[in-house]
Amino acid sequence: MIRSFVARAHLAVLVGMLLLPATVLAQTGAIAGSVADETGGVLPGVTVEAASPALIEGVRSTVTDGAGLYTIEALRPGTYTVTFTLPGFNTFVREGIELVSDFTANVDGTMSVGSIEETVTVSGASPVIDVQNVVSQQNLSREQIDTLPTSKTYFGLAALTPGMTARIAGGGHDVGGTSGDIWGYVSIHGASEYDGIVMWDGMSINNNIGTGGGGSKEFFLNQVAIEEMVISTSDMNAEFAFGGVATNAIPKEGANTFSYYVNVGGTNGDLQNANVGDELQGRGASPLAKNRKVWDYGAGVGGPLVRDRIWFYTAHRWWGAQNFQPSGNVNIAPGYANNPSAIGYGARYIADEGDPAWTDFYNRDNSIRFTIQASERHKLTLSQAFQDNCACHYWPQWGITDMAASQDYTYAPINLSQVSWTFPASNRLLFEAGFSRLLNNSAPLSNERVREDAHALEATGMTFEQFMAADPAFALQYVDVAHMSYAPLLNWRSHGIRTCAPCLLGTGHDFPTEVFRGSMSYVTGSHNFKVGVDGRWAAEEHAEARLASNAWPIRLDFFTRDTGTGALGGGQGGIFLVNQFATPRASFQNSFELGFYAQDQWTIDRLTVNMGVRYDHLNAHVPAQTAPAGRWGARNPDGTPFSTDRIDNVPNYHDITPRLGVAYDLSGDGRTALKATWGKYVTPIGTSIAQVVNPMEAIQISTGRVWLDFNENLIPDCDLDNFGNQIGLGGECGGIFNPQFGTPAIINTYDPNLLEGWGKRQHNWQNSVSIQQELTDNWSVEVGWFRTQYGNFHVVDNLNIGPEDFLEFSIAAPAGSGDFGLTPGQRIEGLYSITADGLAKGANNVVKLASEFGDMSQVYNGIDVNIDGRFDNGLTLGGGFSTGSTSFNECFVVDSPLRARDGFCDVSEPWSAQTQFKVNGAVPLPYDTQFSFVFQSLAGQPWESYYRAGGAADQLLINGQPGALPAATETITLTPSGGGVGTIIASTPSSITRGSSAFYFVGSDLYEPRLNQLDVRFTKIINAGGARLRAWVDLFNIFNENSATALSDAFVGGPPRVTAVMGGRLLKFGAQFDF
Repeated sequence: MIRSFVARAHLAVLVGMLLLPATVLAQTGAIAGSVADETGGVLPGVTVEAASPALIEGVRSTVTDGAGLYTIEALRPGTYTVTFTLPGFNTFVREGIELVSDFTANVDGTMSVGSIEETVTVSGASPVIDVQNVVSQQNLSREQIDTLPTSKTYFGLAALTPGMTARIAGGGHDVGGTSGDIWGYVSIHGASEYDGIVMWDGMSINNNIGTGGGGSKEFFLNQVAIEEMVISTSDMNAEFAFGGVATNAIPKEGANTFSYYVNVGGTNGDLQNANVGDELQGRGASPLAKNRKVWDYGAGVGGPLVRDRIWFYTAHRWWGAQNFQPSGNVNIAPGYANNPSAIGYGARYIADEGDPAWTDFYNRDNSIRFTIQASERHKLTLSQAFQDNCACHYWPQWGITDMAASQDYTYAPINLSQVSWTFPASNRLLFEAGFSRLLNNSAPLSNERVREDAHALEATGMTFEQFMAADPAFALQYVDVAHMSYAPLLNWRSHGIRTCAPCLLGTGHDFPTEVFRGSMSYVTGSHNFKVGVDGRWAAEEHAEARLASNAWPIRLDFFTRDTGTGALGGGQGGIFLVNQFATPRASFQNSFELGFYAQDQWTIDRLTVNMGVRYDHLNAHVPAQTAPAGRWGARNPDGTPFSTDRIDNVPNYHDITPRLGVAYDLSGDGRTALKATWGKYVTPIGTSIAQVVNPMEAIQISTGRVWLDFNENLIPDCDLDNFGNQIGLGGECGGIFNPQFGTPAIINTYDPNLLEGWGKRQHNWQNSVSIQQELTDNWSVEVGWFRTQYGNFHVVDNLNIGPEDFLEFSIAAPAGSGDFGLTPGQRIEGLYSITADGLAKGANNVVKLASEFGDMSQVYNGIDVNIDGRFDNGLTLGGGFSTGSTSFNECFVVDSPLRARDGFCDVSEPWSAQTQFKVNGAVPLPYDTQFSFVFQSLAGQPWESYYRAGGAADQLLINGQPGALPAATETITLTPSGGGVGTIIASTPSSITRGSSAFYFVGSDLYEPRLNQLDVRFTKIINAGGARLRAWVDLFNIFNENSATALSDAFVGGPPRVTAVMGGRLLKFGAQFDF
């Protein structure tokens, strides 16, 4: 593991400054209010105590200030009793205050003259309006999550959050957990899904995959260990650097009494209805895709190790989903490791028709947490989680026919270690700290069966050529076992490099991440002043090998014209491809983030002003590194393995971001709040830029070459170490396609002006105005306007070309474009393609600030209406309505004039495209039964079809005259022995061709029908002797809706091809035991 000494030293200095490494962020709540006598006169010096079983110390206290105001911070979620005492006055007690995280409950006290021994106790509804904080958030309690029919995944919680959009990797939509708990992204109010943060106990669990924010994570949420989920959606205070969705999982802590929790749940494909009709099948959707099984099992136990001193909670969860994939089946052809005498394995794909291919996404978490009251004022928490996760059998959902060609994306081991400390030094002074270390390994591996076979081949000790020469009959076995299975009736061509799973036997990513935070709060009744520091050190360490042995970095692709029988060559010779790989490869990049903030919450009568400022620093670098040795691995001119020097400041950013919010208690009784916010937030970057500029990442690790099997022995008879053409010179192989094979070829570099300085980082501004009203006890409504505006955009400028290197042309709208609002045959003007001379200049791309070329904007405006009701009889109702629109403007030219074309550069999404309606609730029924539901209505998928111009049917005109575009591909026609003819296409870089002779059909009202989903649950509750058993039946997608959830962007002469459909009606069973 490569680490930065400077970052480590910086961290050590900060630790010393704070006496501890870190802090806890926003996983506690507060109780605040005012105290007066019966005449309304303020009472300073009143002792206020908040007591709850949720506090290991039992009680926290403070004293009202000169204005009769008080605040008690850092309170765990739970039920509180607040006691007010002052000599000469009766003791006043408020009972039953339900407190959630990151919420300030307004609890006022009215005291009458009398003896302190006399107590006035008041029980009433808990506050539901926060008249001090301005953060927009959704709190989901353990009871709420367990009661509603949900999948309990990170992105599944979006179904309970109005305005939030979830995207699952691959374009799926979850129905009852059938998507599994895999990569998911959430966004709201026009913010990017890559912004934001995911936290466990107030500390980030994001890693440096991608940008390091939002859904950049491979640690999954163990719901058995969680007490509450806090989802902050907008208007975060200065403790947050990013402005996207901030999700915080608040873990359980144990208590002075033992508690036990067990849950089981699941379903299978026999309990799911088909929902893909003829219309969707006609657009490419398969009627066969359905779940194989879904499961969710968990157990937890907590209690005291030492009463009032040491608590523990240990939680264990095993959950996942398997889904049948109609693209293929299990291959029952024998493998080399299982049957070395088998001939022809790999030459044929022998499908087991009774065993279709399936994906297998599973998660396993075992964790434990200790809460320690080390002294009267010092509290520590220690936690450890171990995870083993996998997106196994991946890629059959994308068309791989043979399950042996699938890939296992393993995420193991993953270890999360955390420590936090809370120290209320006095009634007014509070210190908090914490440290988190995430060790995150990610290893995309070939299917287990393929790995076994490949290692058996490696054990022979032979190179590729030696193995082939020793026993040519094994040629086909080798090709399939170690590299790729082939699909019949598909022109017998292997899938592309992205799906060449068996080539990836040694790939691995490590994402070690360390997070620290420290803060000090000075709390009076009128002021809550806080200063703090936070930091994050993270790395991305990537290693890749094509096989366990470097002697086998080869893949063979076969072509044949006999698709009826699937026979290779068929006596006519063959035109094949040899693919060679410059592996192993390894690369490393590190990032360090540091933030300081100061904020104050100042209450003046009924007005509370939240003001803060934050400084953020980001520095990433590429350490000096050397490429691992390999047969065709990257090398220096002197023949030694390729090496690079350290690259610093990629980037090196400094930013100041202000935050301001006001909350006004309109009625003075805590039932109506007017709020307004304004703030700036930076966007996550992590090592994303460092990865782009790292020469190790830019090594061209693959190339192809034509192989003409003249003697039809299915062996490439040529010198693979000779990259030149050997056809006609005694060999069967042409020259390699990629002349940069084995060398670094960085596609994009960065303008130094963009990489360093103050205010250069991409960011967004957020504004909001809202009103919250408590309608009755425990029932509230909120209406708000939200705006998000991004800045500091990046563009790519090819320095070798300019607008003069493009020619303008027009085409006739193709047949089938009428579905996109066009008239087939009408002229489409103002299109541009690069000229032949421009194409010959190649690419010299530099990433620059868009402001160097013109104004660029992305602005969201939207309105939310939310309701929240939780009543004493168990009735709950929540949800809301959200709508908005995002406008994009980039009407300036960088290289191609097409960028500034009318209709392309200034667009606004229709409000209907971001309109949502969500509602959920629970209704108690007779005989200890309960009905609960979740309904969501979401916008349909947009139609965007990619079309490449230049064909004869386009009636292409250049300057009003018929013409042709410069060739965007190179076509090589070859004639092998036997008289056959084949064609090999070698594409030019997409950075040149895309956007020149290709464009999108986009219509402002072209969307799939809305996705409407209703999920219901019927629960039977049995209470006995302090224990509770709940057994339920879930029915997801009760109306068996079939909305398309993913579309192909390839133009097919009509409506886009459907690549994914929401799952059909699903019956699911579960039970939960609490004691």
